[in-house]
Amino acid sequence: IYSHDGEAAALETMETILSVSQDNLVLQASGAHLYNDLNQTDKALDILDRADKDFGLHPALAQIRGNILIDQDKPKDAMACVKSIAEKAQIDPSLMSLAARANLMMGQSGEAALYINHARKLDPLNQYWIALEAVLKRQTGDAAYHELYNYDKFVKTYDLEAPPEYGDLPTFISRLTESLLAQHDSPHHPVGQSLRGGSQTSQNLLFAADRVVQDFFQALNAPLQDYMASIGTDPKHSLTVRNTQKRRFTGAWSVRLAGEGFHVNHIHPKGWMSSSFYVALPETMGNEMTKEGWIKFGEPPFKAPDAQGQQQGAEHWVQPKVGRLVLFPSYMWHGTRAFTGDDTRLTLSFDAIPA
Repeated sequence: IYSHDGEAAALETMETILSVSQDNLVLQASGAHLYNDLNQTDKALDILDRADKDFGLHPALAQIRGNILIDQDKPKDAMACVKSIAEKAQIDPSLMSLAARANLMMGQSGEAALYINHARKLDPLNQYWIALEAVLKRQTGDAAYHELYNYDKFVKTYDLEAPPEYGDLPTFISRLTESLLAQHDSPHHPVGQSLRGGSQTSQNLLFAADRVVQDFFQALNAPLQDYMASIGTDPKHSLTVRNTQKRRFTGAWSVRLAGEGFHVNHIHPKGWMSSSFYVALPETMGNEMTKEGWIKFGEPPFKAPDAQGQQQGAEHWVQPKVGRLVLFPSYMWHGTRAFTGDDTRLTLSFDAIPA
């Protein structure tokens, strides 16, 4: 299921599949995962309870149950899922992230570090583990945290210049808005994505046939080159060690949020440099007091104390403006604040990696 369109029919099909494949662990785990993504947590737990009886302790089942418990702010119970597997055999790699998050939530930074440091050595370019390392450093008061989450240096805004053939930015934005809205073929947000209360294009916009979309990507050359030049090439830094001064896009999409819509805090695991470009915005986003619809950085999607015992919250905010491009490291936690009103918040985003 890409989006919530046809959800009832799809779930009916899933129920049929689950009922005739109770001896298939993969399908049972997939069903539980899907129900959880659809916010039907009780149904997901029912499937997991039945699967535990049928298959016994299994890392795939423990991971899904643990993620549900993390979302329910029950890190001790989530860690119990990890330990139940570890007592049976060595910890499964798929449970390392679960164990790290649970320990971070409980303020047990020493235990969290065992998982995070090991994973960082095994997979140093993994954006998610860099993000968890940042939570750990913030929790321990490590000064290196501010090097990793250096907002002044690594979060930059650019006011895009319209391609010459469009005459001016308003004309270009108007054409781009028309093109993007035509490609939002579902009124519902995709399953398993960060947005809530809106829609996302299903096509990778890098391959969009529309000329105005392709012109947008061409207009990015100058700001992207400036960004790569400004962040430097420090070989000891997780971001800049990969900076070749060249890049290639890995994916692009548009998000349309309605009133009360927002993005939950997340990172982009398949990127190196990520972005948000603002195409159409409600007037409420001009309010610096409420910060409705603003993009925020630094807040993880789970509760974790900092070095002072306070919950780690957002540290840096950027106000959206039509025609503004925001560039930032893919490993940085980011989300948005919900906004009021009936107007549309339309963005175009992309990920890029070094070429």
